[in-house]
Amino acid sequence: MKPRNLLIVFILIYCALFAYALNRSMNLEFNGELIALLPTENVHLSTYRELSRLNNSEGGFDLIIRSDDGDYLVTKAKAITVDILELKDQGAKIFRAAELENDLYDIRYSALYLMTMDELDATFEDLKEYIDQKKMEENPFYVEMDEDTSNGENELEIAAESSVLLEEVSNSRRYSINEDSTVIRVSFIPDFVKSDYNKVEGAYNILLEKAGELEQQYPHLDFFWGGSYVSQYDKINDIQYSVSKALIIGVLSLFLFLIGYMLYVNRGTGYKPFYIISDLIIVFFILFSGFVISLGISSFLFDEINVFTGIIFSILFGINLDYILHVYSINKKGVLDTSGLKGVVSSYFSSTKPIILSCLTTGLAIMSLIFADFDGFRHFGMIFFINIIVNLISTYLFLLVSPSLGKQADDEQEDEAISSSFADKVSANRSLNRMLLPGILIVIGGFAFFGSSHLSFNFSFSDLEPESKPSEFRDLSGEVNTGADYHEPSFYITDTIEESKELFDHIRNGLDNSYTDIERVESFSARYPANEKEFETKKEKIDSILGLITRNKDYLESAGDEAREFIDIALATVPPTVENLPKYIRNRFFFQDGSIAPMVIIYPKMSLSNGETSIMFRKSSGTMILDSGREYYAASTSIIASSILELLINESTYLFLTPMLTIVVLLLVYYRSFKDTLIAVAPLLLTFMMLLGLKLIFRFDINLYNVIVFPIIIGVGADNGIHLVDSLKNYRKVFLPHFLKDKFPVLSACSVTTILGFMGLLFIDHPGMESIGDLAIAGISGTLLSTFLISLVVESFRSETE
Repeated sequence: MKPRNLLIVFILIYCALFAYALNRSMNLEFNGELIALLPTENVHLSTYRELSRLNNSEGGFDLIIRSDDGDYLVTKAKAITVDILELKDQGAKIFRAAELENDLYDIRYSALYLMTMDELDATFEDLKEYIDQKKMEENPFYVEMDEDTSNGENELEIAAESSVLLEEVSNSRRYSINEDSTVIRVSFIPDFVKSDYNKVEGAYNILLEKAGELEQQYPHLDFFWGGSYVSQYDKINDIQYSVSKALIIGVLSLFLFLIGYMLYVNRGTGYKPFYIISDLIIVFFILFSGFVISLGISSFLFDEINVFTGIIFSILFGINLDYILHVYSINKKGVLDTSGLKGVVSSYFSSTKPIILSCLTTGLAIMSLIFADFDGFRHFGMIFFINIIVNLISTYLFLLVSPSLGKQADDEQEDEAISSSFADKVSANRSLNRMLLPGILIVIGGFAFFGSSHLSFNFSFSDLEPESKPSEFRDLSGEVNTGADYHEPSFYITDTIEESKELFDHIRNGLDNSYTDIERVESFSARYPANEKEFETKKEKIDSILGLITRNKDYLESAGDEAREFIDIALATVPPTVENLPKYIRNRFFFQDGSIAPMVIIYPKMSLSNGETSIMFRKSSGTMILDSGREYYAASTSIIASSILELLINESTYLFLTPMLTIVVLLLVYYRSFKDTLIAVAPLLLTFMMLLGLKLIFRFDINLYNVIVFPIIIGVGADNGIHLVDSLKNYRKVFLPHFLKDKFPVLSACSVTTILGFMGLLFIDHPGMESIGDLAIAGISGTLLSTFLISLVVESFRSETE
């Protein structure tokens, strides 16, 4: 078969693979959840998955209703809730339940039955002590001996007030809602998880449309949607928008650069205008098809895209364009032998050995990340390697059909003379180079030494995420939730109710000793009477409290407002039943099968928004070992985030050393020379010295996002070093002029394309992704400068030895 016909067959096969991969890639979902980044064997994930069995483990869609004319809303809110619960999306109901915060009052009168035995005993003692004190004060011979209380009244403090559950649920202190409320919030529990973006988007659009209808139906009411599902929807939209914006800016920048590069490379060749259009179409088809095929292949390995792999979408084009420009430039150096298949392969691949080597070293170096424990790295390494290989193959295929192939400059000698002038001048100043270069390297080394002492990791999650957009929903949330605030809790799930009681008591007894960073511990399963015996024991204690209150009503008249509220509730106490529990309780503390969740909740004393603090909290309180030897592991968004961060920090050295060692081993095998390998990696080593020096000047931090840039810098730096050694081995006598004239301009163009691929990240409202662009641009610019300096060092050393 003729080479041209064989090429057509290969292109048709490639296009068929592209069409199939395009269909496969459409099935990949984007998962913005942190849990998607952790390995499945992480000990906290089992608890995190158990939490999904709760009726409401992920929040929901929250609706805030505000009255403009001061009308009371409770009655209207209940009618609106019933109406919204009937909404459907594609024939299925959107919600399975709703919670009106006013419903929390329904359980107040079961408060005593939700107290622990110790709290009931302490409550009885508090009441008795207060009553005894009042009785003593009525004695005409009583003399106040305590100076601290002589000027003020003795206050009654009830032990139950130290309970988060009773304070939040039973006493409803955190909520200002009552029958007179003019601002009220209703929580709707969807029948799907919030990670299902398509369902969340469809439901949210229906809810926004419904809000418009309700505003027409109720002219004096305003409706605002929010909640965890809306926050998740906005977060994914922000990430997708940021990636898309970065990709568009990068592609447009690359498009303009390519036009200029093609005009420069083809100057004096009779390059026709339509050649530019055809070459641009070919180049962008290579990039796009390679990207799609790599996603299609990856879809056989995993079925979703996580945050880390989503970030690389905006930079793959710039990196892959490196190899296209190298091959494109070589195509302009001479006409390929198309007399036969053997001639094409021989002339094509023999001239592109450095490109193949640099492609393999970069791809394999980054693919080495698949051996990491961090799933974010694994997916990143796999997609990157597949994409680089597919892109190189498509480059070889499609550049052969370029109509400009074989068009050489007529005035080649003149251009060589012009382009050689700078190289000749640099080569001629060898003595100057020998004096300047050591000084430059010493300065860079000094800055790197002092900069390394300022190397730090940014632990703050909030610093890396975009600022929340202001909204009336967020403003009004402050009017609904009032009173005590607690930091975001973490959760333990045990196997049985009895185990949850044991764990609850264990943590509670250690609050002031072993677990000093836990402010409160709560458990509905530990509080709710589990059996008839426990119910009767609690009833006896409650009856003794009620008897004490009833016999001493006169002495309790002067108690404070909060104490009086508790006493009034106690006097009307009724035993709780599962059927009469508010939905708020059943959604948060019951599994979907209707059983009580054996769950224990811990509230930290500090905010866990800082990664370092969250890691410390997880280490101190994220694992509980009871006297029996049984271990339990906590879970929450903060716990998962701290696990990711610690794993990332632990593997940051792996992230640097593994790609570096992979490249060194491959180069040693290929060159079989320690000297050539050292020269090839020298630009890379100098680049990291420069980055450490920049750290001293600009004080940038390594963080959860930009740490992934290091293997990319390693790959790009290795590419430059490989082309440097190739020039040295093949053009030893005229090494520097040849390198600066023929190789360095192409390396510069490739570095520019990679930089342009990252450029879009500088113009998005996402600090974490922006830090990727900052570090990548600095690193890749550093590799180019390092390559130039190392070429001068090599030339200086070579001239002395020769």
